[in-house]
Amino acid sequence: MAFYGAAAVADGWRTDGENPTPVPSTGLVVSGSAGCFHKEINGTTAYLSVWFPSDFNAPQNPEPPEPTDEYGIEVTGSHDGDAWC
Repeated sequence: MAFYGAAAVADGWRTDGENPTPVPSTGLVVSGSAGCFHKEINGTTAYLSVWFPSDFNAPQNPEPPEPTDEYGIEVTGSHDGDAWC
């Protein structure tokens, strides 16, 4: 995550904290977003989300675990304010 966070900041993306959407060490994972960043693009706030499918691996899950070297990146934006990470 450190690499993606540094790359996002270098491109002008901002975050509200060091790890704004951390994955809990116990309990139910409700968001796959390991990092959420935002910046204004053409008058609209855009959101950049970085997530890792392996964060959804659960010890009790009978399915094979997700690989730890895969990631997802999503950028969203909306003029009516409905976009978020």
